[in-house]
Amino acid sequence: MATRLAMIAALFCLPAFAQTGGIASQPEAQVVQASGPQTPRQKIGLVLEGGGALGLAHIGVVRWLETNHVPVDYVAGTSMGALIGGMYAMGYSPDEIHELVSEINWDAVLYDRIEYGDLAFRRKEDQRTYPNSLNFAFRKGLRLPEAFNAGHQVGLVLDGITRPYWNLKHFDDLPIPFRCVAVDMVTKKEDVFDRDYVFKDGSLRMALRASMSIPGIFSPVHDEQKMYIDGGVQDNLPVRVALEMGADVIVAIHLKATPIDPNAELSAVELAGEAASVVVGANENRSLTLLKESDVAITVNLSDFKSNEYAKFETLIARGYQAAQAVKEKLLAHRLDDAAWAQYTAQRAARVPADKTSPPVPRFINISIDDHALRDQVRQELSDYSGRPFDDAQTDQLERELNRIVGTGKFARVGYGLTQRDDQTGLNITATTRDYARANIKPVIEINGSDYRSPLFTLGARFTAFDIGGIGSEWRTDVLLGSRYGLATEYYRPLKPSSHWFVAPQITTESSPFNIYRRQDELAHYQLRTISGTLEVGYIFSRNAQLRVGYEGGGAKLSEIVGAPLLPFNSDRIGTTSVKFSLDRLNFSLHILEAPVIPRNGVEWVSKFQWHDASLGAHRHFATAESELGVFKSVGESGSLYFKASGGSTLGFINDGLPSFSLGGYERMAAYGINEFLTNQFAYGRAGYLHRIYAIPSLPGGGFYLTAAIEMGKPYGIPNAPNVAKDGVAGVILDYAFGPIFLGGSWGESGHRKFFFHLGKQF
Repeated sequence: MATRLAMIAALFCLPAFAQTGGIASQPEAQVVQASGPQTPRQKIGLVLEGGGALGLAHIGVVRWLETNHVPVDYVAGTSMGALIGGMYAMGYSPDEIHELVSEINWDAVLYDRIEYGDLAFRRKEDQRTYPNSLNFAFRKGLRLPEAFNAGHQVGLVLDGITRPYWNLKHFDDLPIPFRCVAVDMVTKKEDVFDRDYVFKDGSLRMALRASMSIPGIFSPVHDEQKMYIDGGVQDNLPVRVALEMGADVIVAIHLKATPIDPNAELSAVELAGEAASVVVGANENRSLTLLKESDVAITVNLSDFKSNEYAKFETLIARGYQAAQAVKEKLLAHRLDDAAWAQYTAQRAARVPADKTSPPVPRFINISIDDHALRDQVRQELSDYSGRPFDDAQTDQLERELNRIVGTGKFARVGYGLTQRDDQTGLNITATTRDYARANIKPVIEINGSDYRSPLFTLGARFTAFDIGGIGSEWRTDVLLGSRYGLATEYYRPLKPSSHWFVAPQITTESSPFNIYRRQDELAHYQLRTISGTLEVGYIFSRNAQLRVGYEGGGAKLSEIVGAPLLPFNSDRIGTTSVKFSLDRLNFSLHILEAPVIPRNGVEWVSKFQWHDASLGAHRHFATAESELGVFKSVGESGSLYFKASGGSTLGFINDGLPSFSLGGYERMAAYGINEFLTNQFAYGRAGYLHRIYAIPSLPGGGFYLTAAIEMGKPYGIPNAPNVAKDGVAGVILDYAFGPIFLGGSWGESGHRKFFFHLGKQF
């Protein structure tokens, strides 16, 4: 039984029931010689079934057939069997297929994650501010996406694999004739086989993608009036297809998967997946009944593997080889002698297109997007690929650029291929917008348990509407309810679609608790209410850096709720001119569905200068400057060292109103009470280590981490405050779809210690 909910739909491609059979000895490197007279040449059809990671065992079977000179005249496959079989049919050797499989980042492919560094700066802001994996489309009402995986990363893999066959007319023209199976959701016929769609011509890339469209995981493939999902739903072992191609003998590879544990405790989603595997098992058994005595069924015993264990590809491939070796007598009946094998391989090689060894030279770039403005935006993000051989180096560069286009948040997937126009070869870029290409909603869930006896809850949403008033513009609105509530809306507009310069007017109204603690004791409970308008002008240097200059004006009111009146003011006008620079060059793990929670490497830096012509309680103008630096360094596969430092000052100006800075609470000096040190000047440092000890085996996410850190902070100008406050922090971080939650405690000097928890941004 698969242990990740993320892969339960892959059970559509798993065999639920299989024939039993022993595991053979270790794979043999030598060619096994057949004895006795050779039978007349019969056409052999190789049939490969789907099964997620289990399908990698097909490579071992293919390697055995090649090593022992057993020819294959037709290939038919479904899902992962279509991918492996398709590569073999295209002329990739078993060693080349093995190498390609080893180079694929399966986590990125399966979960369709764009590396954090490829996200646009504003998408980085979204992920860092509200680090959860939840997004909903808003188009004619609130709706879930059609699948968890839009197919961008798997599309790039298929684009690269099928690149030499861009001009293929029919799948019979491949080195080995090929078919793959999908299910057309539009066609409704009584005969279950008639609902299968067998791809035999057209786009090879699209055919493979359609056959792998696991329902609920990968989005369906839409083609004119058809919508395709994974062929394993109806025909996971397409024996009938190979027979229709003309095969005299069938070699069918059947993957024996893990049976369900009758005592297993299943969630509703897991139960649905197991039910689907029963359906798949039934159609596999139906296909197995089509085999004749002269056919060969190769049963690969994979009952000790799960459908998501792609990292075990070496062992899976070896199992496939062993399974073929177990039925070698029947297979060797079809072995060719050296001369016949040389002739057979020469015939295959003659059908390999020149583009596989000699890259074509595109003469133009075509961008297939209906929206003219989006087409121009994509074009601006691309280098000029015309006039140069479209080789592996060019492909790698193009894929990086396509990832960055998807990183803007507007596109679900962007792919590439070659095309022809007026007898010239060109590069064709295709793009599909996201369901929320015009608007999306990101839920907000925050819990501040710095005082675990009185935690602060905030729920809400970030609503982002794209291209309102012009390409590249965004209207971003945060609506918050709970302990902190309010509304903040910003209209971001580039001066022109390709410009790095932008303007960003904002309106904000917010009410939040302003509590003052000493250790665990609340001294005062205030409510701070603000309403303001801001106009900023900015420049985005790259995906990593941004500068903003602006002015904010409005009013603030501080209302005493509980406790002694520690602050002698209540309301005032606010007016602030600010300059803010932000740098974000962090890298995060792509493992599972981790949101950008735990940085692995890189630097982040935020620096801000403000001139206050009016502030709450202040009687004169003053300046403030504040900077925060974070440095992260990976240690091995799962660990990260980090250092954070920050400091703030009024630069010698006197602020006799609400102090500008604070130490105490979860973010700075966790062992101390919230706002225990209110100051106009401070210095702070934190050094720590994080270690991922467990990857959560389910669709919603993430990781389970241990962390420990030491903190030091120096507040200036506070009577009886320690010269340098120190504490240690330790706990666990659970990263899940709704966001990361910290559970732990902190120990400081003079009896400062507490247990606390926090859901939301961690670093």
